[in-house]
Amino acid sequence: MFPLRFTVLLKGSEDDECWVSIVVDGQPPVEAILTAPQEKSIQANKEVIVKAGNIGALDVFFNGKNPGRLGDHGTVRTLTFHPDGLQASPTEQLRRVPCAR
Repeated sequence: MFPLRFTVLLKGSEDDECWVSIVVDGQPPVEAILTAPQEKSIQANKEVIVKAGNIGALDVFFNGKNPGRLGDHGTVRTLTFHPDGLQASPTEQLRRVPCAR
């Protein structure tokens, strides 16, 4: 059986640029600066890690679907995608766990 492939599409925004570092399935990182109309389509089997230097200037799609706004302009954010979609960051996971009192 072939592994399940998925696609992450990064599109530059018209109002700003975004530096990205992309790691696909454990390979060495690829860096780029994206502005409109530039885009980068990434196919992977296991994992895509995107570090974005200005997440608000980047439109992100997973298998053709936009997960919504991922941060403000000027915000640095690391996004991790697996075949089942965008994974919660450790900070987001911690926020979901109720604190014991």
